[in-house]
Amino acid sequence: MDARVAFHKGAALVCFYLLSFFMRTAVYIDGFNMYYGVLKGTAHKWVDLRKLMETLFPGETITEIKYFTAAVANVPRNPTQRDDQYAYWRAAIFHSRVQIIEGKFHQSIIRAALVNPPPNTMEVYKTEEKGSDVNLGAHLLMDAFLGKFDQAIVVTGDSDLVTPVSMVHHQLKKPVIVVNPQKKQKKMRRSYALQKASDSRRYKPFISTAALSGCQMPAVLQDQYGTVSKPADW
Repeated sequence: MDARVAFHKGAALVCFYLLSFFMRTAVYIDGFNMYYGVLKGTAHKWVDLRKLMETLFPGETITEIKYFTAAVANVPRNPTQRDDQYAYWRAAIFHSRVQIIEGKFHQSIIRAALVNPPPNTMEVYKTEEKGSDVNLGAHLLMDAFLGKFDQAIVVTGDSDLVTPVSMVHHQLKKPVIVVNPQKKQKKMRRSYALQKASDSRRYKPFISTAALSGCQMPAVLQDQYGTVSKPADW
């Protein structure tokens, strides 16, 4: 009898691992949150998002990656940043098979007060990225309702996404794993609200420099439009 029980338990465990292996995993990336959290000022901006996800989650069947971002505008201090971003989009679409979902990027010049010495003011650029968090939440919910994935990975540290993450994970009963896109630090800025809303056991509080360094796209690629190259200052 004990042998039979052990056999059935073993068979159930094998079935569980087989089902896990074939689970369709969709990835939703908050582009600006990831850029400012772990990429800005580094040599890792030319990141291969599919390889990165496969490195962080070995054995998962990643069926789709959606990257939520907005087209930036050139500014005097960085006159090529729009072209650099477009080159990255082209490379990510072709090499990493990423779908780009665009929000809006708004830039204006405003007058702001100086902290010291007041009351002097100066003109500064104010940049705002609009719509990406709403787009990510909407896509996550709709794809879950349509049964497009068995589990989801959400790359963000934005607590505004707690509600859609929680709805998919707790109400729709589809596992959601959150990756907080920041560098490992002595004191990590965990988003406990996102961790609680998702599969807290698999929550990742940072992305390591080693993972980013090992997951870079080739510097030069050929897509259907021609050659696309990594920007020189990246």
